[in-house]
Amino acid sequence: MNFSKIVALGADGCLQINSYLAEPTKDGLEPLFRSVISIVKFCIDGEAKAIELGRLHPYTDERVSRKFAGIKGPHNCATFDASNPGVCEGCKHFGKIHNPIALGRELKHTVIEVVSGVSPSILSNGPNDSEPTIDVPRETYTIPPPPDNFAYSSRGVSIMASTPDGLSRPVLVADVVFYAKVTYDRAGERYVQFNFVEHGVEKSTVMPLAVATARDDSIKAFAKIGIMVYSGQDNAFRTYLKATIAEAKKEPVRIMPTNLGWQDDDTFAFDGRMFTATGEYDVPMHGFDNINETIGTRGTLDGWRLVIAGIMRLQRWDIVTMTAISFGAPLMRFTGLNGLTFHLCGNDSGKGKTLCQRLASSVWGIPDKFRTTPNTSPVAMVNRLGMLGSLPLMVDEITHKGRAEAEWFPEFLSQMSDGRGKDRMESQTNTERRNTTTWATMALMTSNKHMLDYLTAERNHGSEGEVRRLVEIVFDKELNIDPLTKSLLFDTLPENYGVAGEAYARWLAANPEVARQVTKATYTEVFEKFGATGDERFWIAGCACILAGIRLASKHAANVIDIPYGKVAAYLYEVIKHMRLETGRMKRSALDVLNEFTKRNFGKLVTVNDKIARISGIEVAETLDRRDLCGRVERNANDGLVDYYIEEKEIKAFCSSLSYGYAEFKRDLTAEKTLFRSGIHKNLLYGTKGPVMSVKCLHVRQDVAKVVDLFGEKVA
Repeated sequence: MNFSKIVALGADGCLQINSYLAEPTKDGLEPLFRSVISIVKFCIDGEAKAIELGRLHPYTDERVSRKFAGIKGPHNCATFDASNPGVCEGCKHFGKIHNPIALGRELKHTVIEVVSGVSPSILSNGPNDSEPTIDVPRETYTIPPPPDNFAYSSRGVSIMASTPDGLSRPVLVADVVFYAKVTYDRAGERYVQFNFVEHGVEKSTVMPLAVATARDDSIKAFAKIGIMVYSGQDNAFRTYLKATIAEAKKEPVRIMPTNLGWQDDDTFAFDGRMFTATGEYDVPMHGFDNINETIGTRGTLDGWRLVIAGIMRLQRWDIVTMTAISFGAPLMRFTGLNGLTFHLCGNDSGKGKTLCQRLASSVWGIPDKFRTTPNTSPVAMVNRLGMLGSLPLMVDEITHKGRAEAEWFPEFLSQMSDGRGKDRMESQTNTERRNTTTWATMALMTSNKHMLDYLTAERNHGSEGEVRRLVEIVFDKELNIDPLTKSLLFDTLPENYGVAGEAYARWLAANPEVARQVTKATYTEVFEKFGATGDERFWIAGCACILAGIRLASKHAANVIDIPYGKVAAYLYEVIKHMRLETGRMKRSALDVLNEFTKRNFGKLVTVNDKIARISGIEVAETLDRRDLCGRVERNANDGLVDYYIEEKEIKAFCSSLSYGYAEFKRDLTAEKTLFRSGIHKNLLYGTKGPVMSVKCLHVRQDVAKVVDLFGEKVA
């Protein structure tokens, strides 16, 4: 309570107090004076104010102190009226309030001291978890004061609310102290960060501004984090929300990233922080709950280096190279391409595939959690790519039963290299939703299935485009891990992770132009030394990024770790040689397509040999159905030629099923010096007992000696 506030009301305040202050030296005022100081006693600076009022009469300070000490409670209006009759009848508050102290009500704000919600700690690097964790004492600080007309206390947020008697009194609005700290822009949508105090610890949450200001949604959203609105105070709560958001909006709007890694302005987002050329600051990652649980830092950089040094000591440059993908992934941005997938396969377990993922994951986060779970759907993987942005995607065991249909894989390879998720429509309007699912990175996948075999043999469609976006490596070499390395992998690594990515991100953000130039120079160097061609650009970009990452992570740049550049370059060259060999084997010629068509449609071809027409070795019947035929083969031993008539509609459809254009097919026939004519009409059942079946055909004529018989032997 504030006595000065009562006095300041003047004629709208207490007339009895005004009466005393107007004539304090008047005789017979002792009863009124006693009532006045009964009000003062329960206001701010009560005794000092009472002595000040006593000196106006004057009363001695000692006498006032005795009277003050004897007062048990504030006198009511009836007591005032009895002490000084004839005054209260003219007061506007007479009969409406119990005593004048109600006129001095005001919000009492308590300074709230808190500690941050994250406690830094010094973690043991010992071989087991039995050694204690030493917590570093957290600094105590005070939160900002509330907006005008509001107050904070241990009971929550209060506001001065009007009452039926025309006065105002403090009313609790929310049971937890919270305030808006800063506003963010995320792809054109505004968000608000609210900090709240829970048991003396300051925590934070982020929600869309549209939700925070909605009539009903705001109360539900705050209830989810434990902030409850007092009964009947919904409007007051929303008034406070608007007031505290208005305070936050006085500060510049910050950008909230839609992905980790590089941002458009060359800053780099990682682990709840934005690294810039001049420093770093905290930034929320709204909607990144699952990823946030897998990234972060623990331990020391030296501890992590020991683990990688152990692998290099074993001369396992394949594993070291796959680990370096984590340094190369953020550099894909500088190649002009968006993505490449590395796939590690092998029939047997225990060869190091999962180990590669653990080590690569440890650069940016928790070794066994940074990668996605085996049952992650392809759609979820694309969504995760958009969130990772520049960080590598890790997927273990892609042949899991949840993705048993292998056709998802070539689709993923194409989408990965596109660097963009599917465009979608808004749910309520006829407009496209803004597509923020973009990336420029690399993926590291493992499985027991050889996906390259599926692409080059099992799949009906042509797959050269997808294969050019894939680097598959067979892991079939025994690990042979010694006890020391085993201890490093299973004891040291779980206690030291994320620190390499943190140091690397900080350096990249401070030196984006250096990273760009080194990556481009390395790409040019690798392209030349590997003797690459234009259709190998994705392979070369991936190799160049890994090698550039090794250069930038070295002591000459980010000083994260020194990895032998030459060893990794030599290993990658052998990998690309293998990919070239596999790709060369999968190329189809026009005659390959023709032979494949013949093999698949053998039972639907009329073969004429020695003037006898047969289908699958059986003479043509009169009841033959038109749908049973698609071509005719005539062998003429006299001129040494074979005439092959194929219904043009059927061969076009077949070429399309192989992603092999019909125009290309005819062009390649010409290049292979095969005689053909298209668009001619031929009766496929000429010379048989069957009906006339004249269709538009492709006529191919070939030397008997070059034609493979339908049964796999040369034509005699």
